[in-house]
Amino acid sequence: MENVEKKYVCIEINRPSTNYLFQVDKSVNLEELDDEWFTNRHLVDHDHLFDIREISEKSYFQWDGGKETERFLYKSGDDFCFGPVVPNNTKSIIQYHPKQNSDEDGNRVSGGKTIKERIEVFLSSTKEETKELWDKGDIKTLSNYFISNNLFFSSWSPKQYEPDDKGTLQLLYDEKDNPVVILLQDVETYQKEWNNWRNKSKSDLLK
Repeated sequence: MENVEKKYVCIEINRPSTNYLFQVDKSVNLEELDDEWFTNRHLVDHDHLFDIREISEKSYFQWDGGKETERFLYKSGDDFCFGPVVPNNTKSIIQYHPKQNSDEDGNRVSGGKTIKERIEVFLSSTKEETKELWDKGDIKTLSNYFISNNLFFSSWSPKQYEPDDKGTLQLLYDEKDNPVVILLQDVETYQKEWNNWRNKSKSDLLK
């Protein structure tokens, strides 16, 4: 039988790299964030070579192409958990929760008069500074520490103000005597208790 010359083929598949950006709690050991940990949490759908490295805060917030950060990563017991990210320089957060009820016709009614949905306001003032200015009613000074808002709109609630309008702080203050809950949190409490805001043990009520 005549020998047939063999051919050898190499197939190279080039996939674009994917970057996941996380804010990470300072207590997390990066060596624990191995390939298996990410794969088990469905962040990838095929084998990857991982390059997990720490980047500067400036790089994090000015990532090329405006890549949106994923989540805040922290350790709870023997496992890792996720919380929300916060803007750069955030030191305190005001959370506004209007109470929701139904009228006689079964329509949803918000306890807020002007702001009818949940809002989070990020401030560069410390929790203590924020509370002092709020208690004094000095919202003008407090607004100087305003960073940004995160608004959670409901389809039934029309938008009557801009998300990054410093005047929102005054609107929140004007709502304090209505059926609403206004909480003040430091960054750590906010990021680690975000899904449990009704537990007020680690938060200050501002009304």
